[in-house]
Amino acid sequence: MPEPFRWIKITEEHPEAEGWFLVYADGAMNCRGWNSESGRFEDWCNSEFNNIAEPDITHWMRLAPPIEEERSTK
Repeated sequence: MPEPFRWIKITEEHPEAEGWFLVYADGAMNCRGWNSESGRFEDWCNSEFNNIAEPDITHWMRLAPPIEEERSTK
């Protein structure tokens, strides 16, 4: 299993499960959803600011876990 938070070449490994990932292509980065069934990164937001074409993706990285909210000690 790869270390979290490092770039992984798409030609060497794909994500193990569906979820959100940071993808890289030709100097640009974007968040994409990984579809395990199709084996592709997809634009789950249907964003008009999509700056990366799926076939151009060369690397991907896991996202950091969500921020845990501080709990009140009241």
